[in-house]
Amino acid sequence: MPKTYLVPPAPPQNEGKTVAAWVFSAFVLLGSVLIALAMITSQNTLLIVGLASVLLALVVGFVLRAAGFGQKAKR
Repeated sequence: MPKTYLVPPAPPQNEGKTVAAWVFSAFVLLGSVLIALAMITSQNTLLIVGLASVLLALVVGFVLRAAGFGQKAKR
């Protein structure tokens, strides 16, 4: 019996370019820049603000995804 392979499904129309993804990426980028500046200047306060920005990105990204601004789930 010959083996058959199915063609993979087409990617979603938005290719992951959603509001949730853009907001998440922006907050992580901002946090990363702040963390880098904190390491260069040895400022602990700036380091904490950068880490808080990255953690806030996780929360905001999940909230936006749950609110329907993320990529649709596969069915």
